[in-house]
Amino acid sequence: MRVKNWLKRNKTVRSTTAYNSAKSIGVVFCIKDKSLPNFESFIHKLQNDNKQVTILAYFQDKKENYTHKYDCFTSENISFWGSYKDDQIINFVGQPFDYLFHLDDSQSTVIQGILAQSHAKCRIGKYSEQSNPFYELMINTDQEDYLQEMYNYTTILN
Repeated sequence: MRVKNWLKRNKTVRSTTAYNSAKSIGVVFCIKDKSLPNFESFIHKLQNDNKQVTILAYFQDKKENYTHKYDCFTSENISFWGSYKDDQIINFVGQPFDYLFHLDDSQSTVIQGILAQSHAKCRIGKYSEQSNPFYELMINTDQEDYLQEMYNYTTILN
């Protein structure tokens, strides 16, 4: 994929909005198996805060085996050159979310492509040195439940 090129060409103005004022939130993550570690409860917290939450999940395997209620895609929805062949991915990337949460504790090239092209005002994820260009806010914690820390830090933003 052409992630570095996408990062360079994306001219979206990045900023933080007070969490109380935020209306739209995007959530992106990889599904590696049938379980979603704490993702469901994190998403419910956002929804309970009266936020409009749009979710996009990347299945590393074929998605027929899974029964989740999210917009999903696989590598079959990405062309050889890294372009998206599916409208739900194109629409997600083009959304001007107030916040875009990346819930995985590690990076994948596919998710990096989505983060690089995203029009979200503030992208949030777990800290790592190589993740710096993809986020405006990174959470650096050794806690197992880093999603709770992500939620806590985001909700205190003014």
